[in-house]
Amino acid sequence: MDLSDGGSDDFGGTSNYQTLYTNYKYKGATNYSVTVENRSDYSLKVKVRTSLTTLASKTISPNSTATFSVKGISSTKKFYISFTGSYQNFSGSITGFEW
Repeated sequence: MDLSDGGSDDFGGTSNYQTLYTNYKYKGATNYSVTVENRSDYSLKVKVRTSLTTLASKTISPNSTATFSVKGISSTKKFYISFTGSYQNFSGSITGFEW
């Protein structure tokens, strides 16, 4: 999914102990803002990944929201987001931006 020109995507899911992934691979910008609301009573590990590399990771505390940036990525590089935790219940969004 192309997130150039301020494009964005919403995501969310629920799971018991299974890693979940975004439905799309993202590209199109050099910087991204990721916001995730963890509605679970357990921590949620969020990773921004290519097929070979973790570009960023964030552990989100139970019942809280976090925003973090991923900066300096080639606009042609495709990546996805994974979500790992016990009894997951989350939603969020990603937005591409340029400086």
